Amino acid sequence: MRCFKKRILAVCMVLCCVLGLSVQSSAAATLVSYDQLESWAKNMLEPLPGVTNGYKVKVSTEGMTDTQKAEWEKVMTEYLNDPNYTFVFTISAGGVFVFCTLSDPPFSYTSNRVNINNAIFFNFGNYGAFHDFRASYNSSVGTSGFFYSWSTSTDLATNSNVYSSFRVLDFEAFAIDDGIEREDPEPPSSSTPDQPSSSETSSIPYVPSGPPDFGTVDSEYLPYDTSIWEALMWYLRDIIGAAGKILLLIMFIVTIVPVIVSAIKHYLGDHNDHGSGIL
Repeated sequence: MRCFKKRILAVCMVLCCVLGLSVQSSAAATLVSYDQLESWAKNMLEPLPGVTNGYKVKVSTEGMTDTQKAEWEKVMTEYLNDPNYTFVFTISAGGVFVFCTLSDPPFSYTSNRVNINNAIFFNFGNYGAFHDFRASYNSSVGTSGFFYSWSTSTDLATNSNVYSSFRVLDFEAFAIDDGIEREDPEPPSSSTPDQPSSSETSSIPYVPSGPPDFGTVDSEYLPYDTSIWEALMWYLRDIIGAAGKILLLIMFIVTIVPVIVSAIKHYLGDHNDHGSGIL
């Protein structure tokens, strides 16, 4: 009987492991302050003037077509000051990702991924150089240690469906510095001198500065696009996770199925067969 209890306890432990992988964690995203960032992330950010806990990242529009530049200008002016649009800015060791969506709700959550549907997407690679543009893009925001994200929507940081491995920048404000001088938008006609303009009340204040400085690079250390490496790491992560689940399933079959079969034989028999030699 004592041996039987030990086996039942072992079965319960295996079941707990299986449930732990199949049931999504209820913890929200992990908030990360500037001091907690890895060195590569700190090197990408600069303090945002006039904001105590605000930072910006530099990008360049060089290499964009005229159509892409026109869309980028809309994103940085018209859409940025429109509360109906939701923005997500993500930095990684491979570059900067800008998502802008009018979807309501802006996010959906599946497995351990945060999905953004029908978003305008800009990708800036190493040193902020322009890499890619999509006018309508369905994507998943990275939830591994390779990514840090900031959004105009608080749902990204507070929703219980987000895995704790998803890291959100705990900043008051986050801005994109593309080096383009822009005039502040005109305040509404009903506003008075005492009322702030729309740019001052924007959830992501934009402070223009000089052209981006990409620094000098030795010929033997030319910058390269690490998005392929990141994609490979994501693929390996998914493969390893799937393999772990298969191993647990095998453990479940090896440990539980024989116990169930022996228990059935035991209670259908004369109760003196010690569970067919297994119990």
